Amino acid sequence: MTKQMTVPIVVAVLLALSSSVALAKNQTKSEQSENCMKVRCWSQIDTNHDNLIEPQEWIKYEQTHPGPLAK
Repeated sequence: MTKQMTVPIVVAVLLALSSSVALAKNQTKSEQSENCMKVRCWSQIDTNHDNLIEPQEWIKYEQTHPGPLAK
């Protein structure tokens, strides 16, 4: 690739990334909570708010929120 080709590609990638970040920041609280339910919400698991998931926290979460394969 030549330098003339790489510059527009880099600009396009940067624009795409910045627009996705802007969309994520514009979500309301309800949209954020809906997205949190679609994936695992780590803030619910981290009960002491140290940004680390300790084994005790994980075990407690798994006991109260069994996965889809648990029967």
